[in-house]
Amino acid sequence: MQFRTRHRFVLLTVLTAFTLGYGCEEPQPGPGKADDGRIILNGLPEGSDSWYASIHTFSSGECVDASASTVSEGLTVSESGTGAVVLAFNSDGSVVPGASVSGLPASSYFFYLKDREGIVPDIWYWEGNAESAKVSGVKMKRFPPVFTMDIVAEPEDFVSVTATIDNIVTRFSINGVISVSANPNIVSRSFTLSGSEQHLTSFIMPMAGEGSWMLPISILMDGMEPQTLNLAVSERIKSGDEVSLSLDFTDYQEKGKAVCRLAVKNEEGNKTWVKSITLKEVLPENRYYEVSVQQPDGSWKPAEVYDALVSDAPSHHGQIWNDWNNSKKLRDTSSFTLFTSDFSSPVKVRVKSKRAFSTARIRPTEYGIVPEVLADNTMEFTIPDYEKRKLSLELDGDRFHNLMILPDKPDPERPDPKNIPSNMKYYGPGIWNPEWITLKAGETLYIDEGAVVYAKVNITGDGASIKGRGILSGARLAHTGDRYASGYQLIETNANKIGTREGFTASGVTVVDSPSWTFSIYRTNNVKIDGVNIICWILNGDGIDLCSVDGAEIKDCFIRVYDDCITLKVNHLSLDDTKNIRIENNLIWADFAGGIVVGPESGSTGTGRIHDVTVKNCIVLDYPTMNTDPSNDDRGGLCISQYPSGGTTSGLLSGILFEDIVIDNIRPNGRPISVWQKPSQGVCTMEDVVFRNIRIISESGCGSSSVYSNGNIIKGLKFQNVTYNSVPIQDSGKWIVKGSDIDISY
Repeated sequence: MQFRTRHRFVLLTVLTAFTLGYGCEEPQPGPGKADDGRIILNGLPEGSDSWYASIHTFSSGECVDASASTVSEGLTVSESGTGAVVLAFNSDGSVVPGASVSGLPASSYFFYLKDREGIVPDIWYWEGNAESAKVSGVKMKRFPPVFTMDIVAEPEDFVSVTATIDNIVTRFSINGVISVSANPNIVSRSFTLSGSEQHLTSFIMPMAGEGSWMLPISILMDGMEPQTLNLAVSERIKSGDEVSLSLDFTDYQEKGKAVCRLAVKNEEGNKTWVKSITLKEVLPENRYYEVSVQQPDGSWKPAEVYDALVSDAPSHHGQIWNDWNNSKKLRDTSSFTLFTSDFSSPVKVRVKSKRAFSTARIRPTEYGIVPEVLADNTMEFTIPDYEKRKLSLELDGDRFHNLMILPDKPDPERPDPKNIPSNMKYYGPGIWNPEWITLKAGETLYIDEGAVVYAKVNITGDGASIKGRGILSGARLAHTGDRYASGYQLIETNANKIGTREGFTASGVTVVDSPSWTFSIYRTNNVKIDGVNIICWILNGDGIDLCSVDGAEIKDCFIRVYDDCITLKVNHLSLDDTKNIRIENNLIWADFAGGIVVGPESGSTGTGRIHDVTVKNCIVLDYPTMNTDPSNDDRGGLCISQYPSGGTTSGLLSGILFEDIVIDNIRPNGRPISVWQKPSQGVCTMEDVVFRNIRIISESGCGSSSVYSNGNIIKGLKFQNVTYNSVPIQDSGKWIVKGSDIDISY
């Protein structure tokens, strides 16, 4: 189609190719006429011959000439007009043009997008007049700005990013130049990158208005609530701009930050606006150690090292008893590292100490792991297999700034973070502060590898579980008290002690810094605690307390606490029996009170017993103290303490087996084994207690093991192959037995 008027005509045609991107490649013919007298139109993309093309020529605000055709048919331009606008766009109907004849009211000359919310098509334009076309040529320009969005160094837990641009115009007037219409049809456009997508390119339309504007950028990470960064931009997006938005995660792993950059390129130059956002809290770098683990391809992968508060109780126990309100003035900072490996072959570990040292030792001693000390305070050693993976690295004999090495296999039951079951509370990598988590019947708290969750956990139903490879911490809860801690017990399976829970599981997690007992297991049957690590510094900060529990298995755990590591009780809050307990393959480290303890709260006659207990294949890494009067001291690395609760006389303790256990170089004042009955309680009874294959290893000496009945009755107490540095305990000089009614055999 071609329109003619009484004015002289000039033919315009397309001669060039186009390259999609931030710009286009323009041909070189330059301004002027072609050999056949046509004025050359430069810049349109390939395949545009069938596009709709229009030209409007204006003089004194009136349209004096207008024509429309396809690009291939050509256009004419009036030489009498003072301003002309050429438009070209796909003729698929996505752009709606206004009048294509002259002489109508000015409001009749416009174009707009048919689908304001849909994809923006490619639109090209030229503004000038016939004279400028002869001199400079008709150099077509893209009208819509090009918008690109990119993700840099995308982390594993990235889910999506969405940027929303407001005040986008979809209707424009033509009056010698293209301008915002009186009815501009303003819309907002949102652009999202998600999943594996790392790049997006789209056309947008120019923005209305002048001056600064705000670009909201919403970022979603696995397991996190969405966070929005508002980027202030001082200039509006104009026609032809090349706009690029990048979200850079380069500093995410170390600093928890992402950086947003908006860059605009146009004929006036380049401008950039930058703002960062903290997406996750990052723990401070450990002050003592750096750890890396050799991978199957020979490379070394850094492992996270965390602070762990512990207590040198023998040095200042009296002061520690009053070290409340999170002051922690008398605490020592040990460290622990967590990583995963399939352990299909030995695992090589490299540790750099940030302090100079003379000697390095790894315990358990019987594992036989000897570190090779290299230059620059660095050492390497090999973990031979999965069963010997939990270790203590001690420099110059320092057990209060040691490194606890606590790796595990990847969890075969790890959930898909993008498809979390409805009965699961999931926390992905990062730092979380929910403060309080309630688990109802059948619910699971899953703390993934790399996650640190600060919260108390309260369980209100049967069959709840806590799983994962991350950290549950009580460090941000109040550590209050007077003589005894009054803060929260960190994990409670039955806080009100009413009724009986059926089933509870804890697996793989590391639990630190409880304000009181760590695992408070009351009136809960069929308990399984497997592969858990517990570190706690506070008085009354027991590791695992089983109170009136029928059926429990505690295995493959590392437990280091100030108070009792594992203790079995029947107390005045719950007088049902504690029975059918198996404690196996655990590393035990008591900084003051007791290692594995049957008691001290032992029910009362007729209202609660402790019986049928097996403790097997455990290693006691430390127990530091023994009272100057051992007859009045119930503590030890392995301990039976019969102390009444809920009455004047303890209930019966029976069927207790300690077997295949190593006491590994506890401190010089520590007592390896204690069997003790409280005096003046009306004659309680303990029977059928066996210690079998117990090896006490003590390179620098330790306190004496002891049995004190204090006027009570002990029947069938057996010590079978119990040795102190390979000498039978009864011949070692480190053995005390006192009491009249003690039936003991060796």
